Amino acid sequence: MSHRVISIYDKATGLLTGRTASGTELTDELADKHLRDGEPYVDGLHDHLSKRVNLKTAEVEDHQPPQPSADHEWNADMRGWRLRADVAEREARRRAALAEIARLEASQHRPLREAVLGLPGASSR
Repeated sequence: MSHRVISIYDKATGLLTGRTASGTELTDELADKHLRDGEPYVDGLHDHLSKRVNLKTAEVEDHQPPQPSADHEWNADMRGWRLRADVAEREARRRAALAEIARLEASQHRPLREAVLGLPGASSR
């Protein structure tokens, strides 16, 4: 018997769940016995992020999920939403700036400086 893979999908939406089952002895009866509450499945290993099951035809078709935010754009090659390049660059610059601030603050004697300046709570640190 050959190796069989099935992909499980939501019976209300047709969206693939990302769960699969496989095996050399995987019959329809065995799959039905082990799936939750009669979950539907389709033969084959399918990408749950870019495919779905058409509920009328039971065929697997391309699917583009909703855009997560205006900061994302669809990447046809990767078949998924990705942060726009300008947004990713802005976030990388922000992370680098915060890391530099933390590094500089760690090299200073901040509690002593704050105590000399008479800032509230400085003496307790």
